[in-house]
Amino acid sequence: MSEHTLVVDFDGWYQCRLSTDPDPTWEPRGVSGYTRAVGYESDFDRVLYLQRSDIPERDYRHGEQGNPANHVSVTVKSARVEGPPCDGTHPDLLVGAEVRLLRGSQFIMWNQIVTDGVERLVPLIVPFEIDIRTKNADIVLRRYDPLVPGEIGDRFWDVGDPRLYIQRLPVDYVHLSSEVMESTKISDFNGYFQMRREWLQLEITKSPDSVEREALQMRLSVLDAASETTNPNASPGLIENRLGLQCIWEHPIRGDAHVEGSQLLGGEVLAGGIDDRALWWDTRFWHGGWDGDLLRGFMKGSLRMPFQVGG
Repeated sequence: MSEHTLVVDFDGWYQCRLSTDPDPTWEPRGVSGYTRAVGYESDFDRVLYLQRSDIPERDYRHGEQGNPANHVSVTVKSARVEGPPCDGTHPDLLVGAEVRLLRGSQFIMWNQIVTDGVERLVPLIVPFEIDIRTKNADIVLRRYDPLVPGEIGDRFWDVGDPRLYIQRLPVDYVHLSSEVMESTKISDFNGYFQMRREWLQLEITKSPDSVEREALQMRLSVLDAASETTNPNASPGLIENRLGLQCIWEHPIRGDAHVEGSQLLGGEVLAGGIDDRALWWDTRFWHGGWDGDLLRGFMKGSLRMPFQVGG
C-alpha cells in the first residue's frame, strides 16, 4: 500500500435540468412541480453538467448580473500530497483543472411516486465516473465506480436488495446548511429570489422575441407560485427552502481507471482492480444551494488517490 495520498479539492456550480415533486421523476418538461422546461429549451435530461462548455446554449438559463450561479464550472481549487515528508512533487499543477462526471451521470430520484419523506430528496448519482483534467489535458485522472460490481453494473432497477449499493447512497442530508451558505455566499433566500423576480420582469419588457417573453413569464409565474418573496416575514417557500439544502456523498471509486501525465506531479497515481481495496480511490462531496429557477446547484468535495512518489 502506498504511503502517500494525492488529495484534490474542488468546487463550483453545476447544472441539472430535472422535474420536481409532485411531477413524476421522468416528466420531460415539468407540469406541477416548481421546475419547468420553457420556450425553446429541450426536454429535461437530469444529466449533471459541471462545465458550461458542455451545456447547449438553448438550455443555459441566465440570471441577474452578479449572480454567482451564472458561471457553471467545477474546478480544482487546491491539491496536496499527504504522507511522510517528500520532495519533488508538484500537486499544484492540478489547480484550475476541470472536473466532470461522465457517462451522462444523473440524479436518480423517485419524487413522491414510490416514497415520501427525505428519501425522495437524497438521490443516487448513476452512472458515476469522475474525470479531472488540466486545461491542456496533459494530466488526466479518471475513474469509474459501478453501482453494483458484476453483471448488474449500473442497472439499479435490477437490484432487488438496495444494501448492495448502500455505499453509494448519501451519508448525510442537512436542511439548512451553514457550509452551503458560506460557499455560495447566499444567506438571504427571500432577497435572492426577489432580485430574480425584478430581473425577469425587466427582461420581459426588453425582449423582442415572443417565445422568449413567454418563457421568461413562465419562469416568473413558477417563481411566484413556489416562493414567499413578497412577504419577508413568512417562512421560506418551497423554491427558497432548497437554497439551504446540503446532500453529502462519501464512497470509494473501485472500477476502471485512466491516468495520464501523473509523472508531472512527481509520482504515479495508483489504481488496481476492483478487488484490490488498497488501491481504490475515495471521494467525499456535497451538492447544495439548489436554485430551482436556474436549475443549478453548488458542488464541493475532494478526491483521494494512492500516490507513489517518484513513479
